[in-house]
Amino acid sequence: MADETPKEQDEMLEFLKRGEVRTMAKDIAVLRKEEAQRERERIEKIGQPTATPLMPALSTNEPKTTTVSLPQKPAMHTKIFVRVLVFLVVLGALSLAGWAAYPKFKAKPHSNPAPAPAPKPAPALQIPPPVFAMQNTKTLEITKKEDILPSLANFLKSNSLQGFTRIVFALNGSVAGPQEFFASTKMVFPENLAQKMEDNFTLFAYSGNAQNRVGFITTFALTDGVYDTLRAGEPAMETNFSSFASIIGQKDKAYIKFFRSITYKKVLIRCQTFSLQDLGLCYTLVDNHFVLASSLESMKAAIDQLKTI
Repeated sequence: MADETPKEQDEMLEFLKRGEVRTMAKDIAVLRKEEAQRERERIEKIGQPTATPLMPALSTNEPKTTTVSLPQKPAMHTKIFVRVLVFLVVLGALSLAGWAAYPKFKAKPHSNPAPAPAPKPAPALQIPPPVFAMQNTKTLEITKKEDILPSLANFLKSNSLQGFTRIVFALNGSVAGPQEFFASTKMVFPENLAQKMEDNFTLFAYSGNAQNRVGFITTFALTDGVYDTLRAGEPAMETNFSSFASIIGQKDKAYIKFFRSITYKKVLIRCQTFSLQDLGLCYTLVDNHFVLASSLESMKAAIDQLKTI
């Protein structure tokens, strides 16, 4: 050994170090094998499948095991009771909220009220055609048939229309007919004539050289005996037509109590004169048309028109 050179001594020392390293590695491998064996034995004792870790931990401390106890499911009647209780609580809360909000909702005015439905337009007045064409038509609104005579009197005082003006009375959405007119003016016709009179009725005002005059035209279904019946009733005609005569004007010294005959275009006219202002009661028959007018001028004008139809 004393003869060994320093170089040989260094190599010997290096070999010794290597031998110690290999011995230490063997010791560590044996230690890890023993720990793995102990771990397998511990797992087998607690009933777990054996698992050999690929890389056994160097630590020898055993892992702690935590046991969790799950709660038991509640019974069915308990579930039902809880659900009913929750439902009653929610229902009570909603009822209380509604009771508290109702007075405020009731007292709160509507900011945008729904618009009222538009009223339906009144149906158009169905006016039957006149006996002959007239220059003007005047519709007078009345609420009862008793208003016909005063409404007619007011119109005659204010009428400024020339020629013929047809007068129509609108009574409750319909046109007043001859029966309403005769009832309002209290005009009395012999019963046998009233039965023959038709509903074809035209009331007119006429303005010419004289003042406003008034008359009407109606028709008879049969004209047999009509003229004779009118002639026979002349003595009572002024009395029977007194209300109508009261609105046509005042009598003067030309007033006569009887009727006289006048012929115009081969038509016989019967007239009772009330005034020099061409005022009176005149009537005639043109075919089956009965004409009554308050002046001879308006009677002639009506005959001219009836001759053209």
